[in-house]
Amino acid sequence: MATQSEENVRRLREQFDAMDRHDIDGATSYYAEDAVLTDHATQETCSGYDEIRAYLASQFEPFPDLRVEEVDTFAGGDWTVFRGIGRGTHHGRLAGLEATNRPIEFSFCNPVRWRDGKIVEDHVYYDMYAILVQIGHVSALSEMA
Repeated sequence: MATQSEENVRRLREQFDAMDRHDIDGATSYYAEDAVLTDHATQETCSGYDEIRAYLASQFEPFPDLRVEEVDTFAGGDWTVFRGIGRGTHHGRLAGLEATNRPIEFSFCNPVRWRDGKIVEDHVYYDMYAILVQIGHVSALSEMA
């Protein structure tokens, strides 16, 4: 019999698998109705199923071919952390910036808290600066010196 931590790891992997397939409804189904998701790179907070679903769908607007690769997933208590690498091509607008058709690759980390088998708190951490450098909208620090 699996422990609660093992079940939470399995669920979070399934949720990211749904995102990797671009199955927004499937990915959103892992969230509780009263869940809160915070994107720390953009300072955006989404509350509730509908806002979270819209946020998840919006991830594919600038990067319609976005894929995720698991680096590590671990859990303790009611928290689970997914660490991964995102890859895609900038084919749509990102924060008002026109598409550049450049590839991106970035590391990300999502600590999530569970209640009754559903995500109630999700924190999204990634390096927006690295993405902006890769799509050519910001100069790398090494080029500024």
